[in-house]
Amino acid sequence: MNRVFRNCRPYAPLTAEARRFARPDAGFALVATLLMLVLLALLAVGMLSLSSISLRASSQAGSMAEARSNARMALMVAIGELQKEMGPDRRISAASEILATSSAPVAKPNTTGVWDSWWDFNPSSSPDYASEKTSRFRRWLVSSADSTAPRSRDFATTAWTGETVELVGAGSLGAGATTSEKVTAGLVPVSKNGKVQGSYAWHVSDESVKARVNLYRDPGQDTTLAQKRALLAGHRPDPSVMEGSGGYLLTSLPSDLTPAAFANAKVSVGKVTDLDQAELLDQAKGKVKPFRNDITPYSLGVMADVRGGGLKQDLSSMFEMGGAGSNSLPPEFANRKLYQSTHGISGVSDPNWSALAGYYNSFRNLSAQDTNPTMAVKSAADFTDPVPSGYNPAPVIAKVDTIFSLVARPLSGVAHWIANSGSAGGTYDHMVSLIVTPVVTLHNPYNVNISFRQMRVEFTNIPIGFNFMFQNGSGGGPVSQSVVAGTFECYNTMAYRGHRNPETGVLARNNKRFVLTIANWASDNPLKSDSSVSGDIILKPGQTILCGPTLPPNSSFDQDTKSGSNAVGFDWEGDLLDVIKAKPAFVPGLGFEVSAVTISSFRSSNYSTGSFPGKPNFFPGAWRGHPFTLLRDTRTSPKTSDSTTTDRFFIQYKAVRPYWYADDATVTPTKADTTFAVSAQIQATASDALQDFAKLQFDYEDESTLQKLFDDRVYRYPPTGTFAATDFAAPAGARYSSQSSYVHPFAIFSAYARTTNGGVYETGLRTKSGARESPQINLLRDGRLAGKPFLFHNASRTNQTANLAKEKPGIQSYELNFQPFLSKGDYEDYMDVDASNRVPSLTGNKTTSGIKSGSYLEIPSGPLQAIADFRRSNALSTSYLPNFVQPVGNSLLHPLMSANKVAEANPAIASNTLLDHSVLANHALYDRFYFSTFATRGTTSPDTVFEQFMEGTAPLASQAFQPYLPGGKTVAGAKAELYSSGKPRDSAYRNAAEHQMIRGPFNVNSTSVQAWKAVLAAMKGSDVSILWARTAGLETNKAGGIPIPGMSLVNGGANGTPVVDGTKIDNEKTNDWNGYRELTETELQTLAEKIVAEVRDRGPFLSMSEFVNRQVGPSGPRTLSGALEAAIAKAEINETRNAVFPETYLDQIPVTANDVSDPSLYAYKTPEATTGNPAAGAPGWVGQGELMRILEPSATVRGDTFVIRAYGEAQDANGNITARAHAEAVVQRVPEYVDPSDRPSLNAYTDPAASAANRTFGRRFDVVSFRWLSDKEI
Repeated sequence: MNRVFRNCRPYAPLTAEARRFARPDAGFALVATLLMLVLLALLAVGMLSLSSISLRASSQAGSMAEARSNARMALMVAIGELQKEMGPDRRISAASEILATSSAPVAKPNTTGVWDSWWDFNPSSSPDYASEKTSRFRRWLVSSADSTAPRSRDFATTAWTGETVELVGAGSLGAGATTSEKVTAGLVPVSKNGKVQGSYAWHVSDESVKARVNLYRDPGQDTTLAQKRALLAGHRPDPSVMEGSGGYLLTSLPSDLTPAAFANAKVSVGKVTDLDQAELLDQAKGKVKPFRNDITPYSLGVMADVRGGGLKQDLSSMFEMGGAGSNSLPPEFANRKLYQSTHGISGVSDPNWSALAGYYNSFRNLSAQDTNPTMAVKSAADFTDPVPSGYNPAPVIAKVDTIFSLVARPLSGVAHWIANSGSAGGTYDHMVSLIVTPVVTLHNPYNVNISFRQMRVEFTNIPIGFNFMFQNGSGGGPVSQSVVAGTFECYNTMAYRGHRNPETGVLARNNKRFVLTIANWASDNPLKSDSSVSGDIILKPGQTILCGPTLPPNSSFDQDTKSGSNAVGFDWEGDLLDVIKAKPAFVPGLGFEVSAVTISSFRSSNYSTGSFPGKPNFFPGAWRGHPFTLLRDTRTSPKTSDSTTTDRFFIQYKAVRPYWYADDATVTPTKADTTFAVSAQIQATASDALQDFAKLQFDYEDESTLQKLFDDRVYRYPPTGTFAATDFAAPAGARYSSQSSYVHPFAIFSAYARTTNGGVYETGLRTKSGARESPQINLLRDGRLAGKPFLFHNASRTNQTANLAKEKPGIQSYELNFQPFLSKGDYEDYMDVDASNRVPSLTGNKTTSGIKSGSYLEIPSGPLQAIADFRRSNALSTSYLPNFVQPVGNSLLHPLMSANKVAEANPAIASNTLLDHSVLANHALYDRFYFSTFATRGTTSPDTVFEQFMEGTAPLASQAFQPYLPGGKTVAGAKAELYSSGKPRDSAYRNAAEHQMIRGPFNVNSTSVQAWKAVLAAMKGSDVSILWARTAGLETNKAGGIPIPGMSLVNGGANGTPVVDGTKIDNEKTNDWNGYRELTETELQTLAEKIVAEVRDRGPFLSMSEFVNRQVGPSGPRTLSGALEAAIAKAEINETRNAVFPETYLDQIPVTANDVSDPSLYAYKTPEATTGNPAAGAPGWVGQGELMRILEPSATVRGDTFVIRAYGEAQDANGNITARAHAEAVVQRVPEYVDPSDRPSLNAYTDPAASAANRTFGRRFDVVSFRWLSDKEI
C-alpha cells in the first residue's frame, strides 16, 4: 500500500518539573521576591522549554539522520544497479509504457527497464523478434521488497504488492497529475538484529525518453550554402509544439529562431538547471512541471555502439581523409565492400566503401556553390561498372525515342532523273517518304545543375516492321508493297542500294545503327564538316532536355535529291544516321528521310504484267528498279504528270525482329541479332576524351517475345480509311525546318526509364477496355509497366541488361514501348517540348501526366551530418537486381524479395544473389557509425574545426554535439593524435567519439507523444534553401509550418501552394514533386501518436538497426516496412489511406496487387510491397528517411543520463515513522570506463586486453548533481 506521511510535531508539552516554577507567593518583599521569582520562573520555564526542545530536536535529528542515511543507501543501491545494468555499451533502456496496449496500461508506469542489445542479430535469418525481446530483458530499475521481482519482464504489468512510496507526485507534476504520470517504488525494510528500523526506496528515470528543452542552435551560422544545409537538421527539439492537458502549448521557454533570440536563450541555459527553475521563466509558472515525463534539462549521450560495443566510429574522419579527386580510406575499409566488411554478408551487388567516400566529398566539386551550384561531370573509368568504385553523378538517359513519320514529296521539284517526263515525274505526282527522327531525352535527377561537354548515343536495329498498302485509283483493293506480300519489312531493308558500311564504305543492306552526337554545336552544318562546340550543356536541377537532330537551316528534300553524297537529310545512301549532329532542340517534322520504302520494285517477278499502257516500267504505285511508293493525285498543283486518277494509301506496322534482304532476288531475309541496345559515351569537359558512359540492352531471343511484349498488335495509319498524296504532301522546296505542318508522325518506338503512370491506359484506368484490335484504345504512352520507379527501379544507374525472353520486364528500371499516333497532331501530346527544350517525363510522357523538371537525388552542398544523408545519394546503387533508389534510412521491402529474406537466390529473376540493400545498408551503418562533423568548413580544415569546437570558439555543423575531454588529455594532445597536416590520421575514426557527447539524445523507444512531437518539430520555422527547378535561382524561404524536406537543398517550395510562381517552377504538380512538406501541428500530433503506437507494437528496439529496418519474417505489416514508415502511412501524412484519383498525391493512379499480377510481366515475390501511390519516393513525399535525418545524430536506443529519486525513513520501536528523507541525483554516464586503464575508444567486449571490470561494468557513471527534496517537491 502507499504510505501517507504526516508532519512530525516540532515541540513537546511542558513537564511537571517546569510547571513548579509557576507557584505564586504574597507581601511587598514578597512582591519583590515574587517579581524576582517570576523573572526566575520565566527564565526557568524558558530554560526548561529550551531543554525540552533540545532533547526533542536531538531525537528528531537522530531520526532524520537515520532517514537520510537510508536515502543515501537507496541512492547507492540505485547507482550500483545502474552501473551494473547500464554501464556496459550493449544495453538498451525503455520505459514500462512500451509494454502497454490501448486497452491495457501498465501497472507500474514510468519505470525504466533494461535489456541486452541484440548484438548478435543475423539479418540473413528469420528471427523470432518476440522471443528475443523477452529473453534479453534484464531488470526494472526500481526498488522492491522482493529483490528478484524486478528481474521479471512481467513485473511492470502487475500491480504492486507490499508497501510502496510515491516518489514523483503532485509536487513534481502539478496539482492535476494523474496516477499514470506518477512514480511509485517499493519499500525495502532496513533491519538490525531482526528488528525493522526503517525503510528505503529508489527509482531511476531514463532522461533519454524525454525531449531536452534547454538546447539551442545558432541560426547565425548561415553565411554559406553549406552552413544553411547544416542548419536544416535536427539540432534540438522544439518544445513549443508540446501541448498540456489543458490545451496550452509550451511556448514559455526561450527560442532560437533569430540570432537575437539565440543570444537570449544562451543566457538562460545556465539558469535552467532543473525543471523547477524553468518555471521561473516568464509565463512558465505552473506550465513546465506537468511535462516532467516528457522533457528534461539534463540528458547527454555517449556515442556508443550498442550492438557491437565500444564507441561509434566516425565517418567524418574516415571520409575527410579523401578530397575532391580522392577516395582515400583507412586500411580497414580501403578496397572493401560495405556489407562484407561490416557483417559478413556479401554478393556481387555489395557496394564499395569508396563510392560512399566519393559521395561524401562530392560537395568539393561544386562550382559557384553559394550562387548557382553546378556539378561538372567528372571523367571516370567506372561509369559502366556494375558496382562503381567512385561517385560520378551524370545525366540520365531518360528516353531514347525514334519517331516515324510520313510525308509525300511532289516529284516536280526533285532531282531531274526522277522528275523528268520520261521518268517517274511524267506518270506520278508524289513519292512517299518515311522520316525517321531519333531523339534522346536526358534527365538531371540531381538537385543541382549538371554540366557536360558532349555525349554520343548509339542504338541499333529498331524492331519495327512496316507494310505499305497501295490502293490503285483505277480500282481494286489495297495491295501490299512488301517483297513477300502481307509481311512487315524493317527499316534495315529500306535502301536504294543499301546502307553504307561506315568501316568499309561498301553499300549493303545490314544492321541499321543510329549514332547521335549531342553538344551545343557552334553551327548546324553537318558533323563531318563542322564539329566545333560553343560551350557545355548545362541541365538545371531535375531538368529534362530533349536532344534532336539539327540540319542546316536552309536545307530541303528537293535540294538534297540534287546534292548527291552531300545530302544532309535525304538518306539515299543510308549513311547519314551514323553521323547525326544533335543538340538540345526539337524541330517538329525534321529527321532523316528515306524514299526507298518498298524494294519489291527491284524484283521483275513482281511486275511481269500490269504496267501502264505504253509505259512498261511503270506499274500502279511502282517504278521498276526503283524502291519507291509512287502516288497519282488529281488535286496536285502544279500538275506535271499525265495522271487522271487518285491513288490511295495507308500503312500498317507492328513490332518484328529486324531483318533485311541481302540482294534483290532472295525471299529469305537475313535476320538481325535479337537485341535492341543503346550505348552512350560522354565527354566530361573540353579537355577530356569520350568514354563509355551508359548501356541499355534488351535481349528478346526471338520474335515471339516481341509479340508477347506488345500484344502482337498491328497498328495502321491513318487509323481508318486511306490517304491521297495531297493529304500529307509537303510543297516542293519546303525546308526541313518548316515542314512540320505537312509531316504526319504515326508511330514511336522507345526505350525509357519507367514512369509513375506506367500501365495506365488512356481511360485513366489500369485495366484494358474494348476490343484490343482497335488502334484507338488501350494505348500506354506513359509506359506499359506499373510500379514505384522512384523506390524500386533506379534509372540513374544507366547500365542495364535485360533478357526479355527469360526475365520479366516488370523487374527492370527501363522498358521498351511502341505506340501509335492517331492523327497528325497527336504526337504533340507526347513531344510537348517547351522553349527550354524540356519534355514531360518522370510521372508520364504526356502533357497531361508528365512533369518537365523533377529531381530525386541529392548532391550535398557541404559535409554529411547523418547516415540518412546517403538515402538519395545513388552511391549504393548497382546495376544488379533488385534496384533500390533510396535504400539507406528507409525500410521498405522490395517487391522482388521475400519478406523473410535479405539475401535470396532466385534464378527466375537473376543469376546473382538478390540482396535487400535497405536492410543490409542500415544494418551496416547504424549503431556502429556516425558523423562527428569534424569536417571541412569552407576553407577551414578538419583539425582546426576540431580545435575550435573543443575550445568552444565555434560550433560544429551538427550543433547537438558538445566537447568532451577525457581525463589526462589536453586539446593540443587530442588534436595531434587525431590529425596530421590538417587531415585525419588512419586511426582518427576510431577515437573521435572520445571527444564529444550528444546533447539531448533521444531514445526511439520513447512512448511520449509530446517528446516525439518536440523532436520531429526540430526544424519548425527554419529557413529552407531552394534552388528553383525552372530557373536554378537560389533563394531562402522561411518555413511557415514544420518542414520535412526530402533534401537539404530542394527544387520547389512548400507543397500544397495553390498558386506557384510560374517563372520559378512550372505548376503546382511540379512544385509538389520538387518541394517539401510543411506539417501542421495537427498532422504532427497524429504522426507522433502513430509512431508511439508502432513503438509499442514492435518495441523495445534492441538496436538502432532494428528500429530503422523492417522486421525479417513472414509477410505482414511489420515486414513490409519499419516503424516510422508504417506510422507515416497510418498518419496519412502524404495522402489518405486507400486514396483514389484525383485525391492522391500528384493525382496518381494507385497500383493494386492485381495491377502487378500478370506473370508474363512481373515476377514479384511480394507484390503488396509495390502497391499504393507510384510517386512515392519523390522529394515532396515524406518517407522514413526524411524523419531519420531529423532524428540523427541524437537518435539512440539507450539512455546515458538518469535521474534517481531516493527515499529513506526512520521508525521507532513501535513501527511509527519518526523521519523521512527524499533525495534526487542526476547521474551521467561518460565515455571513460570504470577502470581508467583502458582508453574510452577500446572495445571492452572484443579487445582481449580490456580490464575485467570494464567488461562487467562498462563506462563510468558520475553523479553530476545531488539535492535533498522537501515533501512539497515530491
